[in-house]
Amino acid sequence: MLDKIETLKFYEEKAPAIDAPTIKELKKIIQEHGEKIYARYSNVVGLKISNVRCVGGIKKDEPCIVLYCLDKTLLPFGENPLPDSLGGWPCDIREDIVVLGQCLSNCTNQSLPELGCSIGSSTTGGSGSVGFYYKSQITSDRFKCGFLTASHVALGLFEDFYNASLLSRYFDLRHMTFSIYHPSREDSKSGKKIGKVVASYLGNIPSGSSDQSGLDIAVVESNVFAEKETETLSFANWMDGNNVIKTGRTTGTTHGRLILDSLSIRIYKSFAAKEYMFFYNCFEVIDKKGFKAFFEPGDSGAGVFVEKENGTLKPLGIAFAYMNSQTVVCKIDAIVKELKLAIVNKQSREEEKMDYSITNSTRRKRKLEERMNPCPARMYSYARVP
Repeated sequence: MLDKIETLKFYEEKAPAIDAPTIKELKKIIQEHGEKIYARYSNVVGLKISNVRCVGGIKKDEPCIVLYCLDKTLLPFGENPLPDSLGGWPCDIREDIVVLGQCLSNCTNQSLPELGCSIGSSTTGGSGSVGFYYKSQITSDRFKCGFLTASHVALGLFEDFYNASLLSRYFDLRHMTFSIYHPSREDSKSGKKIGKVVASYLGNIPSGSSDQSGLDIAVVESNVFAEKETETLSFANWMDGNNVIKTGRTTGTTHGRLILDSLSIRIYKSFAAKEYMFFYNCFEVIDKKGFKAFFEPGDSGAGVFVEKENGTLKPLGIAFAYMNSQTVVCKIDAIVKELKLAIVNKQSREEEKMDYSITNSTRRKRKLEERMNPCPARMYSYARVP
């Protein structure tokens, strides 16, 4: 499977790019048909746009909708074969799996939490990563300051908070207690409580016009850097390029390549009961040639930045799941704006005293590189089960 994935990545890189109007039309089709596809075909775990499809072993450079399934040869009892087309556009059937990036491996980092450091909840045994620092733009607001991570990292029984449409229903967690520890309890017996979850969003929210975007995010209020100087960061856009960087609990700092924001995935709550969650219009990031894997279990919640040519780092979204072929990153700009939060860069006192002839973006990049492995990765085996 991995050889086929790498071959397809090569083909997609060399094939002509899809024009913007076609991408818009295909994204709309995926959103209109996605929920029905997941309901009718239990074997399908994801959908996305591609500029390449293979027919009878022959490569064709043309826009198509990719249907990711667990097994091409599997036809579950009572189900029809997978469709050849959607909305008049051809489909390309590929094999892959989708897994949330929570991890049960160990690490021993005991320092104060930095981006990518190990965190976990008081009610679960897994580990995830600190994503982005934030500060509320309203002085008296309950969010105050803290960091963002993935909801499935921060909450026990996170599936219970899933809502297929979060258009008007947000979960307010002020009267519930979900404490966050660093390092996670799985990683260290002496982990310290560093904050509490004050909001969680798991599902799909509006992201412009009639589009919906999948979201897996938790807002953790924490005063670990309340007195620090901060710099507000602006979100990335498509003009900033496609080179991305993130720091995660397992892999440290890694580099990848941003493809599109059309990836839809399905994650089963219970395969036997056919209960699942789906997420629309996520960013897809692939591994960069010559670099280590962009994402591994334990990196969930890590903040992904676009790295501009001049070294400036701009927030993109939160990595929360992965496939053999790509990392899944959810868009957070709309929810951050709605909650009146600002994504910020935390500076230590030493950094504040640095020569200001060095740009803030360069300092951020150096800081990420210094934390290549905030929580040392260990060798382990795991079974990736949907």
